[in-house]
Amino acid sequence: MNTDLFLNKNTDVFLGNVVRLMAILSVVIALSFFIFVPLSNDDVTYFKEQSFSLNWLINERYMTWSSRVLLESVLPFLCKHDYVFRLVSVAFVLLNVYSLKLIFKDLSLSLVLLFLSLFPFYNFESAGLVATTVNYYYPAVLGIFIVGVLLEDERASLFIAIALVICSIIASNHEQMSLILVIFSSLLVIKNKHKSLAFVVLFLSILGLLNCALCPGNHLRLVAETAKWMPEFSDYSFFNKVYLGISSTLYFLNFSEPFFLVLLTAILFFLYKKKLWMVMAILVIIYLILRLPVRMNMKAAGVLLDGTFIYDFPLVSLLLLLSFDFLILFLIVKAGFNYKVKTVLICLFVLANMLRASVGFSPTVFASLSRPSIFSEIIIVVSCMIIFENRRSVCNKQNLNKLISLLCCFSLYSNIRTLLTI
Repeated sequence: MNTDLFLNKNTDVFLGNVVRLMAILSVVIALSFFIFVPLSNDDVTYFKEQSFSLNWLINERYMTWSSRVLLESVLPFLCKHDYVFRLVSVAFVLLNVYSLKLIFKDLSLSLVLLFLSLFPFYNFESAGLVATTVNYYYPAVLGIFIVGVLLEDERASLFIAIALVICSIIASNHEQMSLILVIFSSLLVIKNKHKSLAFVVLFLSILGLLNCALCPGNHLRLVAETAKWMPEFSDYSFFNKVYLGISSTLYFLNFSEPFFLVLLTAILFFLYKKKLWMVMAILVIIYLILRLPVRMNMKAAGVLLDGTFIYDFPLVSLLLLLSFDFLILFLIVKAGFNYKVKTVLICLFVLANMLRASVGFSPTVFASLSRPSIFSEIIIVVSCMIIFENRRSVCNKQNLNKLISLLCCFSLYSNIRTLLTI
């Protein structure tokens, strides 16, 4: 008689019911977030007071502040009519689910919904609910949709092709999303059934990057933000900015908000050792390292989130946080996946860190708080989905149940965090 709980037939039924229940709760909580969280910060103090006009869009935004004119053009209307914003956001959540299912056809809808709950919804308020959601979540969802369409085996219909072009134009209005699409579409232009569509996406995303680089408002904003947030930034060398990007990435992704890297580490470590108690042990060790030597070293050095950060950030703390990244790379290599999957996971992990590190070239690297990490965090969640889609090649039935149970725990934690913001 088998006494292992995870091999019991009743466990399969119970776990399946738990996953379905949590999947439903995940969707309800995600939708509730956009329906009930009130407007705040820039939504109320600026955008709600504005009226859309070409003069406002060109002179007050593009020429003096931001290249994200397509995304920000709708902000005054959505802030004044928040019920429209809430309806559109509900539609984007549904599009998010559809797009993820396009990419991960082998994952059940319930698992896709569990991964949806891991998206950093609770970070969508720092600049105001509407401003943050429109500038970050909407482009991210459109980007996922674009990737899903380009990875389809079947020929895209005219309607889908037109939708892809429109989505590419809008998504490329965010500089980080443009960079993601440039990298992804350039790979698909070389080898993909949708080479023509991939080339269109590549062309539009390059235009998005050029728009960001040449926008007069971005240059004027850089001067204004430097004076306001980090006067020392004007004296930084190129290498200072690179180091600021690397060290601030380690601070935000590995220390301040380590949930996503902890999630990835836990899943990879379980696939490596196949024992839940070892996963719990490594998570406790990571927590203790982050909370004791890293925090104590930074506190002793008097680290402040300003222009002095690159000079005061302790080397010991930097190396400890960097070892977190090397642990993840080691676990990817040791996982039993084929080389193609390992390569994809490593590239996505590097891309997630590179995107966050690019913010080192902005004086708002700390003032923007967690917003610049949103795309990186979503990429890490997508990486976890890739692992789950290929899990059957490295797990037996018993370990599959344990892995799903582990995902449920992280989903529950993430759902509670989102629920607390409502």
